[in-house]
Amino acid sequence: MEPLDIAEIISALDPGYWRVQHFPLIDSTQRALVSAVIAGSADAGDVYLAEFQSAGRGRGNRSFESAAGDGMLLSAALAPSMQPESRWGWVPLVVGVAACSAIMKATGIAVTLKWPNDLMIDGAKVGGIIAEKIDQKIIIGIGINCLQGPENLPAPGATSLQIHSTENVDRSHLVSTFLNELQRMVSEWSAKPFPIENKYRQLCATLEEDVQLQLPDGNKVQGRAAAISTAGALVLADGREFVAADVTHLRSVK
Repeated sequence: MEPLDIAEIISALDPGYWRVQHFPLIDSTQRALVSAVIAGSADAGDVYLAEFQSAGRGRGNRSFESAAGDGMLLSAALAPSMQPESRWGWVPLVVGVAACSAIMKATGIAVTLKWPNDLMIDGAKVGGIIAEKIDQKIIIGIGINCLQGPENLPAPGATSLQIHSTENVDRSHLVSTFLNELQRMVSEWSAKPFPIENKYRQLCATLEEDVQLQLPDGNKVQGRAAAISTAGALVLADGREFVAADVTHLRSVK
């Protein structure tokens, strides 16, 4: 395992915006940063970056696994105060746009988005995003499979950047590129949301697909994914809307 080059990452970032803490081992960057924000010891701009998480988690408290040194695992605190809270459902979607842009810039690999939180390559999941609102801040978490080979992918239906790259994936470069893209896109979205939101729609492979949504109570809903609302909700062709918290799983119906 080659550890992240923290000096390289920090030197590539705007020091007035991001403050990065690096953890060789942590239970969950998301749990730790959420707790720190609640305690008042972390604020917007703080980033917790890990080599390995012993209890990493994805959306809906599902586990997120990655062997030490294989992934990009981080959480960051944001304060999107220039937009009304009714639009904050867009924040994790904007994070997805930033991740796609960063992966393309750092590796040349094209990634699409599956609403609300999955990063996809050719139908396989390469990463995921979660978001939690704490007072006037949103703590986002992102995990990207970087260096895994076909024999050590974390779950069925998963892939990694290395599998799709002809060159070695540089995790440190990916981290700094992602944080710079995230800073730029959140700032642009906060000031003028529609161009970034339209970019999400272009990247979202869910739109115009027939989908099945599984709800927290176990019920399932089918319909055609027609649009993304001003609140970041998925709108079906019949007009029904679902925010991310309404849905435990989404799959395409062929």
